[in-house]
Amino acid sequence: MKKYIVTLTKEERQRLQEMLSRGKTAARFEWHYTPKHGSWLDIAEIELGILSRQCLSRRIDNIETLREETAAWEGNRDAAEVKVNWQFTTTDARIKLKSLYPSMDG
Repeated sequence: MKKYIVTLTKEERQRLQEMLSRGKTAARFEWHYTPKHGSWLDIAEIELGILSRQCLSRRIDNIETLREETAAWEGNRDAAEVKVNWQFTTTDARIKLKSLYPSMDG
């Protein structure tokens, strides 16, 4: 299965979804909406850590139970409309990660 990352405008997305809904190919697409700004990868990592602590902190002996448990956890998380409180600002990043970036001074 090939994966593509595409940024579409709202109108382009609606037009594509309408076009796909007319044919059988729509089932082949899985839509994932990611933030335009900010570190969505860090947010995903935070969510996986929470999943690990809240749901996967014990031994699960078969794949079906794993699927059921993670689906139930995801459903509860979505129903609660949990948000990530992102507090790492650009200024904080420049201070904390200063050693990783070259100096622009002379």
